[in-house]
Amino acid sequence: MGRGRDINNFNYTPKTKGNGILYGYKVGESFESSVRILDKLYYSENGFSIFRAEEGTSVFIIKGIFPTEINLGGYYEIEGKISSKEGEKQVEILNYRTAYPSDREGIINVLRSLHGLDMVSNQLYDMCGPEVLKLIRESPREVMPKASVLGFSQSKVLLWQQQLRLPERMEEAMQLLVSYGLKLEKIKALLDEYGSGITEKLKQNPYLLMNYAESMSFRDCDQVALRNGILFDSIERLCEAALFGLRRITEREGHTYADEQVFLKLIRQYAGYPLNYQQAQAVLKQAKILNRKTLKYVIGDNKVIIDAVDLRGKVETWNDEKRRTSFSYLLYQNSDIQLKQAADILLTSGSVVCDDIDGNRRYRLSRYAVYEKKIAEDIERIFLGEREAFDVNAVKEAILDVVDKRSKGIRKQLILEEKQMEAVEVICSSNRGVSVLSGPAGSG
Repeated sequence: MGRGRDINNFNYTPKTKGNGILYGYKVGESFESSVRILDKLYYSENGFSIFRAEEGTSVFIIKGIFPTEINLGGYYEIEGKISSKEGEKQVEILNYRTAYPSDREGIINVLRSLHGLDMVSNQLYDMCGPEVLKLIRESPREVMPKASVLGFSQSKVLLWQQQLRLPERMEEAMQLLVSYGLKLEKIKALLDEYGSGITEKLKQNPYLLMNYAESMSFRDCDQVALRNGILFDSIERLCEAALFGLRRITEREGHTYADEQVFLKLIRQYAGYPLNYQQAQAVLKQAKILNRKTLKYVIGDNKVIIDAVDLRGKVETWNDEKRRTSFSYLLYQNSDIQLKQAADILLTSGSVVCDDIDGNRRYRLSRYAVYEKKIAEDIERIFLGEREAFDVNAVKEAILDVVDKRSKGIRKQLILEEKQMEAVEVICSSNRGVSVLSGPAGSG
């Protein structure tokens, strides 16, 4: 949808069950429209809201996550899909943005929402004409002399401009985040924290997106950062690569630390800039067209010379090996000195902690180090403390009773293995210590 499109194609036929605007749509079908918001029916803190909206004389429900504030009486272009609740068709919102009406009544409705203009919006429209909203947004000084006749100061006109422009800036930020593939609830969290300033914030640090979007990897954010001008050897980039690498092995692989060599390898792996197979083929195609043995590869302010002969050899070897792994051709690799500088900066900033265990340096994310310390303290407290120990025979009777009742409930006889019985008996009859349950899914 183009921004600022006029709302001039409303259906003014009387609303009936047969010709309501959603009537001809099937559930799941895409829907686009320009609407006016009538009232809010529901709101939750995560941004999920339900509104009544109108297009012409058709009134219907729109619902979904709205990261920015929706003005009652405001006009919006919406994109969504049709859903149904208790036989009533509704629109689930996927995207939206502010729109501006072109008819007198619609324009005056918007003017009435501006501070102090409610009672004299008709007069200001008559003075400025149908371009009044555009003038306030883009050329407020042209409006000031006419507004002064109605008793409004120059600062008041600038306030109206701000009222109209703020939603636009927020929506521009929202659309940027949508383009990165973020879900609306994540977008709301970013806008709540940073406001429209998130646009500038992401120019300075695109890696921020990794904290809000599981779908955004370091590589995705790195592409944005490099295009924005960050250099391959930027220390900030190396630090972000290191943090992403540690999060990866902690959250996905379950490791609680990385020793020094593994840690430096992680930084090198993610901060290195690889070409994938499609990119390599494009480079080789360009080299063939230009009849060149080397090519300059440019991304943002970074320039790298590619040896086309070497690259072709790597591609051929990969093909000969029947593509057992994903193709990757490293264009750039940071020095060991740069990697260690990044590690030292992370330690100084407190983002990472390092433990020296028998001469072996182990790096951990600070927040997980805090979690582990708390868990260790709790285990120690449980281990040293005493609790009531149950009689072994009473435990056996309780187990059999539970199994019997459960079997009757599902009409199927449950049978515990000897080791399962023993595990429960040991845990319940001990008055101290910590028990660890291990085994495949369902062991518990």
